[in-house]
Amino acid sequence: HVNFDNFLDCVDNFLRSNPSETVLFRLKEEYDSEGNSRSIAETLQWYLNKHQGTYLRTNDRNINLGSARGKFIILSDNYQFDSFGLQYGPSNIQDNYNVGTNWDLYNKWESVRNQLENARNGDPNTFYINYL
Repeated sequence: HVNFDNFLDCVDNFLRSNPSETVLFRLKEEYDSEGNSRSIAETLQWYLNKHQGTYLRTNDRNINLGSARGKFIILSDNYQFDSFGLQYGPSNIQDNYNVGTNWDLYNKWESVRNQLENARNGDPNTFYINYL
């Protein structure tokens, strides 16, 4: 079992060992927070304060990879997190995750390749996500 703090420690360690990399992760609230002593946004801010060296707070959808290297960026799937990172919803997303057998690998490759083509030829103001 890994909590959010452990996860961020792993991300920090990875980025310190691989400073040319960037980590994007999707964040959404999946539980009822009734009865908690602080909001989910306050809790998230508390965790992020501990990871300021690797956290890149941005909502600029035109961010370039150079400024994101060595940092992690949150993809928000909840209005409460929108000020902490990029909104996940308006992105162009390829998420063909159904690879049940080796025979499905070619279809997955085609999905990945098509999304790479979409990113290369598409609107430069669109944020493209390609799940491998």
